Amino acid sequence: VDIHWSKSNPAFSTLINAGSLSAVAFEVYLNKVMARARDELGGRNPALERDINLFIAQEGHHYRVHRAYNKVLCQAYPDAREYETALAEVLQEQFEKRSLIYNLVFCVGFENFACYVSKYQFSRALPFYAGSDRRMATLWQWHAAEEFEHRTVCNDALAALSRNYVARIRGLFVFLRLLLPWQSRLVGYMLEVDRARMTEAQRADSIRLKKAADRSLMRYVFPRMTQILLPFYDPRGQTAPQALHDALARF
Repeated sequence: VDIHWSKSNPAFSTLINAGSLSAVAFEVYLNKVMARARDELGGRNPALERDINLFIAQEGHHYRVHRAYNKVLCQAYPDAREYETALAEVLQEQFEKRSLIYNLVFCVGFENFACYVSKYQFSRALPFYAGSDRRMATLWQWHAAEEFEHRTVCNDALAALSRNYVARIRGLFVFLRLLLPWQSRLVGYMLEVDRARMTEAQRADSIRLKKAADRSLMRYVFPRMTQILLPFYDPRGQTAPQALHDALARF
């Protein structure tokens, strides 16, 4: 596929493609943590354990598809594999050396953030998909729709094992402190590769388009994320754009 699949904003393609390189590392880690949480529950909550099993199945499907796409990305961006590996190593060390609750609140932070990104993909981001390669639109919209679908599972597991509000909020900020600088470095590298083949006018246009993509995402996601700081926040109360429901029905 053409890795610059968004025809209205190729820089948006690069920004979202970087998420594929993080998906394998994060989703393998999420599944390990949730399997440990399921073991800790010890059969006391069959409904939640069923949800955890479905969560693990969905995330496993996600990272297998993204692992295949990442082979395409790494042909275009040879150093991208180093970013992917470094992230996986940090998460594996955290899984091995930190408590279950520490890892679980980190996962809750990830999933709460992903919930808003999913809603963004089916609202403010839809113009970026206009005229795009349908295979890539399907890949990202399928993934985003399922992220919204299982948005409650990590939160429910945490609530079943600990209701420590301070830990939950700390987990969100620890997650963001890891993700955002890593993402910024990776996207910067990918754009540097892209722009090496551009004319001066094309580079200026790429910079403009990247700023537009960043503004679109940040202005939608970050103001809404303040809801997560509420003591009794529950992602179950999130409503989805109709386009997301339509996508789940198609998939």
